[in-house]
Amino acid sequence: MIKQCDDIFPSELFEQCCRYSLSLLKNRSKVFFTNFAWPENVVHDSTPVLIHALTPNDHLFPIVQQHIQTIENLTAKQIHFTYWPLYSYIPWHEDGNSALTVYLNTDWNHNNGGIFLYNLGDGIRGITPKANMGILQGNGLLHGTKPVTPRGKLRRTLQIWF
Repeated sequence: MIKQCDDIFPSELFEQCCRYSLSLLKNRSKVFFTNFAWPENVVHDSTPVLIHALTPNDHLFPIVQQHIQTIENLTAKQIHFTYWPLYSYIPWHEDGNSALTVYLNTDWNHNNGGIFLYNLGDGIRGITPKANMGILQGNGLLHGTKPVTPRGKLRRTLQIWF
């Protein structure tokens, strides 16, 4: 299952998420972990990806969770701000549960890489990231991403697992 949703967040919530994702990078007191904590088959030879997990006590967690519940009737179990530097990607894999990716970069194009790839059994398809677009995937969908290219910038996403 895959569902693409343009303008998934109201403007104010999207802007809050963008500002918060940028502020995290400059805040020395925030904790990050990397994709090296993921299973090897999901890391492969990607460059390190930075991840900041929101806790249910973080101000954005309940706001994001409530919005997603109203549009998809799903309850977020984990919410992460994820930072994809040059040459980072996710190889082909299947997630056990449904997940939603929300793209936070406002000026991304296909030459920057990071294209979401998936296969419904009839060939490989791709979706170029764009600001405030959500991709909901689940039910064992085979998917991955293209690496962020040297022309790209730090790709920022909000990852939500259900």
